[in-house]
Amino acid sequence: MYFWNSRGFANITNLLAKDRNYFFSHDIIGFCETFIEIKNCSRFDVFTSEFFVLDHPATRISRGGRASGGLLLLVKKANFDLCHVECFSDAIAATVIHKKTAEVCRRTLLHITGEERY
Repeated sequence: MYFWNSRGFANITNLLAKDRNYFFSHDIIGFCETFIEIKNCSRFDVFTSEFFVLDHPATRISRGGRASGGLLLLVKKANFDLCHVECFSDAIAATVIHKKTAEVCRRTLLHITGEERY
């Protein structure tokens, strides 16, 4: 699993440009602080051919400035089947099945603090 506090989606785009192979070598990738307020944002389309894309929008506290938070979780389609997803105010939980081992994994995969919970 790869996790990164992106501090904005533009930094994710920059990471892809610098080292796409390293980025796509991970099975599960989590980002916090995407600052994107829209669920299923079209900016995430760059990932949809290889990953299940799970996102939780950022929230805007005031009219001025940018939104705060935002989670993005990518699960590699080649290695996992996605069974169930739940989004909470500060986390994304998913049930995935590993295709080679048939192991079922139910975890809160991405929490706003970046920690992986069980």
